Amino acid sequence: MTVTERLYVEGTLARTMREVRPTAFLGVPSVWETMQERITSTINTQPLYRRLLIQWARAVGLRGNMSLMNGFSLFD
Repeated sequence: MTVTERLYVEGTLARTMREVRPTAFLGVPSVWETMQERITSTINTQPLYRRLLIQWARAVGLRGNMSLMNGFSLFD
């Protein structure tokens, strides 16, 4: 599926992503930057315990992905 510029400009990208539930997604840097801004602004509205939990989960995910990229198994 190709998401056209019109979908992105009109703000329907998030809705389209929820509808089609892609297993892979490619986008230009501005798409990723917009997604990161929305995620960050949503996280910043959460209570402290949720922000800390999200921070922990992201760190665990980053460590796991870095391990995989360096040739290690997640289960070693």
